[in-house]
Amino acid sequence: QQPMTEKEVALTFDDWASEAVVLEVLDILDRYDIQSTFYLKSQKIQDNPNLARLLTERGHEVANHTHSHPDTTTLTPEELQEDVYHAHKIITEAIQEQPALYFRPPFGRIDDEGSNAIAAMGYEAIGMYDISSYDWNEEYTEQEVIDRVMTNVKPGSVIVMHILDDIHTPSVLDDVIESLQSEGYEFVLTSDWLNG
Repeated sequence: QQPMTEKEVALTFDDWASEAVVLEVLDILDRYDIQSTFYLKSQKIQDNPNLARLLTERGHEVANHTHSHPDTTTLTPEELQEDVYHAHKIITEAIQEQPALYFRPPFGRIDDEGSNAIAAMGYEAIGMYDISSYDWNEEYTEQEVIDRVMTNVKPGSVIVMHILDDIHTPSVLDDVIESLQSEGYEFVLTSDWLNG
């Protein structure tokens, strides 16, 4: 979370999904004219690199969420760097430019050793978050996902949602955005804060 008084939030997305789900999420974001930071898991990106490129073409920011989605605390620093570099290469080839040098560890778990290994690769920030929407959790109803965001949000919050197949995200995204807007929140990119 960023310390601030302005009512700004960063709506971010993790992982990767099939074309139908990615397009649905992008179309919803377009409808509200919102730019987001997408932390991509690169494992399936090579199946459809144009889909990843579409994110940047529509004005979104793309960053690294590993290749194979490991718990980083179970890897040696070298293994972590290898996985992250593999993802960086695949994402760069797909979007035909360097992704933003932010890294979000899977499950939000990273230790000091892992953070240092990532920093040594030239990454500018570890993209953590203060609100996990639980949009992937089948035990949560759509309303509970929305409530989780709205009861925890504050100026400077970083909200994590997911692009995965067969989860709540597309069906709750409109409501999450409209609920935030109705409370006066504006949406920013991670880089707006880090470069600001």
